[in-house]
Formats: sequence, structure tokens, C-alpha cells
Amino acid sequence: MSDTAEVKIPEMQTVSALDPAETERMGTEIVAALKT
Repeated sequence: MSDTAEVKIPEMQTVSALDPAETERMGTEIVAALKT
């Protein structure tokens, strides 16, 4: 018998007001800023 329990997490959908290209651009800029 196992002491672990299986947890089922429902799939969540993310909705953004920004288009995917803008999200990618911002993500790239944020990562670059964090590296400085």
C-alpha cells in the first residue's frame, strides 16, 4: 500500500488582453532587465 495520493488538477486556461507577440516581447525584455 502506498502513502501517496494522486491529485487531479483541472486544466486552467489563461486569457490575456495582449496578443501573443506582445507577450513574448515583454517577456524577453523582462528577462533581460532581470539579468542586469
